Amino acid sequence: MSITKKIISISVSLTTAVWLSGAAMLVPMAQAATIDELQAQINALLAQIQLLQTQLGSAQGQQTSSFSFTKDLTLGSKGDDVKALQNLLISANKGSAAAALAAVGATSFFGNLTKAALAEYQAAAGVSPAAGYFGPKTRAYVASLGGTTTGGTTTGGTTTGGTTTSASGLALALASDNPAATTIPSGVTGSNFLKFTVSGKGTLSSLSFKRNGLGATTDFVSSGLYLYDGAARLTSGRSLNSTTHEISFLNLALAIDGTKTLSLVADIATSSVATAGAYHYFTLVSAAGDPTPTGTLTSNVFTIGSAAVGTVTATSGVAPSNPKVGQAASLVAEFKLAANSTEDITISRVSLTEGGSITNSNLTNLVLKQSGNTVATASVIGAKDLATLVLTTPFLLEKGQERTFQLFADIAGSTRTSDTVVFYFDSKADIIATGKTYGYAVTVDISGLDATSDGDTLTIAGGDLTITLNGPVAGDLAIRAQDAVLYDFTLVSKNNVEIRNLRFNASTTGTIALYNDFKIWDTANNAVITSAQNIATGSSSKTFTDIINLTAGVSRRFKATADVDSTNTADGTIVIRLLAFESNDIKNLDNNTYVATSVIVPNSIIVGNVQTAKAPTLDVQLAASPTSQTYVQGVNGVDLTGFSFRAISDDIKISSIKVTATSSVLTITTGEVQSLGLYDGATLVSSLKSLDTDLTVTFDNLNLTVVKGATKVLTLRGNISANATDTDVYYFYIAGANSTYLTVYDKDGNSATITGSAANSGPTVSHTITTAGNVSVAIAADDTESEAGIVVAGTESVLAKFRFTSTNEEMTVNKLQLLVVETNSATATSTASADEAPTIKLYEGSTQIGATAGYTVTASGDNAGTVYIQDLGWKVTKNGSKVLTVKGVLNTISGGADTGANVYASVMAAGFEAQGSSAKDTTITAATGNQKLVYKTNPTIAQPSAASTKLTVGQIPVLTFAITANSQEQVAWKQIQFKISMTAATMTAVNAVPASTGSALILRDVTTATNLNIASGFSSASAVTGEQTTITGGNTGYVSVLLNSEQVIAAGQTKNYQLQLTFSDISSTVGAASVVAQIHRGEVAVVGSGTVSGIRSGLGNATDASPSFVWSDYSNVSHTESTADWNNGMFVKNLPSSIITISN
Repeated sequence: MSITKKIISISVSLTTAVWLSGAAMLVPMAQAATIDELQAQINALLAQIQLLQTQLGSAQGQQTSSFSFTKDLTLGSKGDDVKALQNLLISANKGSAAAALAAVGATSFFGNLTKAALAEYQAAAGVSPAAGYFGPKTRAYVASLGGTTTGGTTTGGTTTGGTTTSASGLALALASDNPAATTIPSGVTGSNFLKFTVSGKGTLSSLSFKRNGLGATTDFVSSGLYLYDGAARLTSGRSLNSTTHEISFLNLALAIDGTKTLSLVADIATSSVATAGAYHYFTLVSAAGDPTPTGTLTSNVFTIGSAAVGTVTATSGVAPSNPKVGQAASLVAEFKLAANSTEDITISRVSLTEGGSITNSNLTNLVLKQSGNTVATASVIGAKDLATLVLTTPFLLEKGQERTFQLFADIAGSTRTSDTVVFYFDSKADIIATGKTYGYAVTVDISGLDATSDGDTLTIAGGDLTITLNGPVAGDLAIRAQDAVLYDFTLVSKNNVEIRNLRFNASTTGTIALYNDFKIWDTANNAVITSAQNIATGSSSKTFTDIINLTAGVSRRFKATADVDSTNTADGTIVIRLLAFESNDIKNLDNNTYVATSVIVPNSIIVGNVQTAKAPTLDVQLAASPTSQTYVQGVNGVDLTGFSFRAISDDIKISSIKVTATSSVLTITTGEVQSLGLYDGATLVSSLKSLDTDLTVTFDNLNLTVVKGATKVLTLRGNISANATDTDVYYFYIAGANSTYLTVYDKDGNSATITGSAANSGPTVSHTITTAGNVSVAIAADDTESEAGIVVAGTESVLAKFRFTSTNEEMTVNKLQLLVVETNSATATSTASADEAPTIKLYEGSTQIGATAGYTVTASGDNAGTVYIQDLGWKVTKNGSKVLTVKGVLNTISGGADTGANVYASVMAAGFEAQGSSAKDTTITAATGNQKLVYKTNPTIAQPSAASTKLTVGQIPVLTFAITANSQEQVAWKQIQFKISMTAATMTAVNAVPASTGSALILRDVTTATNLNIASGFSSASAVTGEQTTITGGNTGYVSVLLNSEQVIAAGQTKNYQLQLTFSDISSTVGAASVVAQIHRGEVAVVGSGTVSGIRSGLGNATDASPSFVWSDYSNVSHTESTADWNNGMFVKNLPSSIITISN
């Protein structure tokens, strides 16, 4: 049978299995065995399909590795090179080991499966010895396979940067940033499942994808799948076919010339619909275009978690006024976004659909504002009537907050009167909002604004001639200003017309209010188009008889300006009004008649905003930054004081600033602070100067302009001399807001007024001098990797994380002594042992620092356990912190590590040295990390999920959980305990001594679809007693299970288990009854390296139900239940587990 036929055959089997599993999910949970068997079949079929698809790709073109292998790989290796090797072995598919590796996937860890698959590959390739070691011979063979690869997979074309470019036609390939496999919360909107490239030249017509995995189409929102081209949505929302699980995007007509990156985006149903634990991935089933596209696409696996994301809700705001033909910056929509109480949310993109009758090209220059601040812009409305607005900076909506957004746009002069404008959200995916707690796109609720009927329909107003006031807003006019804008307006005509009379009224206040050279400008070309007139104090009317022509359908914008006389009274005002046109003011050039006043909109007085005459002024204040600091002798480029300058009524030019220095403690001298300069941000805007003998410094010949209404902050910076006096306290200030200390002008060169304060004369900001910086250390507060727990022998593992903090200046840590011993002590002794970790390595985040080979732990003598580190060169910024990660390269058990041994890592007080700008810090207080226990392997218990959706009478699945063995060695477990809390229902007492199925208790191996044989089962109100009693409503109890024989989990493998319990007396009120369950851990101290009976302190004793968990690391080569390699549950990851709840 051909590979293609095999794929089709297996796909049919898979579709059937998925259909059957979906049907099985609808029947009572007693049929769990059938579901588990089907799931196992599905997983096997999926792995087979992936292998066969790879083989099919290989048949079409030579498959080579895109990764440049540069180093040897063996058991225990980790990283991207291991992942690339695993992908190569999976795609080569040389035998059963490769198939087993494919079922697990590329994990980036070189374990026994990888070793076996590599040996198969080497044997098939003739590489000897075929020992499963990836060395020079195998690297050379892989490199010899050919293909031009610089990233991605070569399949007959040339691969560049991970994107396959076909020699001809259209080629589909996964994008280099295709989303990785992950667990996503329910309710996520706009989750990117698949990112891929289309390369070549042609037209892409359609794409069809299929949902795969153990899940249902109902896990996705109806009409909740989309295709995107970057930020632009190409399609409306589509739904998965409930039978075929397929989705098609037709009639794309997408032109390709080069490479486009597309994304398959989906909305996940809320937690009340989506099934926690379900998993999904998508495969491309067909693609059409001209030429026909080639290539295969398979997304990574996405699992739905038990967490639920927050929600952002969109609703309509206050309806804007109807805009006019030709109106600029018209408010066309207002909407509100609200975050629920689950998490803070950031908004990064909104795409509004325009559903009115207006032609899209007549709406341009779209601007989205929040509280008057521009947050996003778009030049035009794009395809699908979408105005896509990408926020420059994501907007933060704190939980519980609601914020109003406004959309502005220019209305073209060619717009028809009575055209309508209405904006709404067509799709949930049109709001890109990310939760701050989980980091995923939140649920989007647009039900209040998802149709034109929900939005505000605006009707374009206008007549044969339409007038629109554009501004300016109420503001200040600088006295002595020339050509100050008093009025701004737009005229649009349906016909070609000439305006023969343009009438204005000006009204002023103030004793003297003279505005000269009043005239009209064409704003587009900034040209004067009328004669000039003068405006006197009081009220006066002005008529311009200059001919003004308007072309039909073309907006023309004008402004009225005047010079503000120097004698004008400060705070006097002026208001300009455009008076109504009269019957012979406008002539229609198309028919040689006068335009009737009845068709002019509006034909009434249009009042401008109040403008107030102000003297050009510079306001001086102390800036918020910098604050008071402590500086070390000899440090350069420090911030001393910030000065804030605000321009009022005009642009203000600053030509000189005089600053004074003084001290509040001891005495400052002229040489203690040097190279003083003024900086605008990082830019020096003055020359560098020293203090004069009077402790002042004048910065002259400045060329600084503060724009009208704006504020500029200048920072005084300088160098602290190495001879500066210890404990001196300095401050710098402008002694007065007057012309003695500042020289300022308006934009026309006239002296400007200075107001404000003697900035920092208080002083508010002062600086203390000290001799050296200081470094301190503590356990990293947010550390989870090095929390008290288990480390596995033979691996490189985190032993501790320490947070180093530098005060007063940046410090470079050069010398450091660590201690790695079995006791909670930071002092070396001759009895300390270093058997477990003979070498340590240092990391900052994921980057190794210091010696690449690591540092040797002293093995014996008075300083046993000490690690000597020199020439580290690790910098900690001033008043900042960095975390140093200490990893141990652990011995194997056979190499000397003792199973169950304690390991503590400490920063010692001795041997420390950190260098500042001019002095060293050689003292530090010791800090000790958390306890670590060394075992040959360890189990990890995954957080459980609810196994039923409803609490019912009888025996039902309660929770499902998984236990994974570390890849170093298999693990065994013998006993486990669950904590059960009942509300308005009763849990039946368990009875399973011994049996695989008790009268009220089943513990099931989901992986093999068999029930475990239970030696003893207990249900009790106490975690340490062994009664077999009921747990009634309102009470909490414990269910303990001791197995007849140990459960063994192979190295690197996972087993899934399911707990089934029996319930009765369930309340008839819906939602009133519930069971809350979790995997319990009652141990508070380590009991390890014992036999099962020793750990349990009384095997088979019906009064002893503790400890909560009993497991073995198989460190004894003759392992049995009687060997001393068993341990209790202390430090086992995820014990106690999170809780699950099932209600009625």
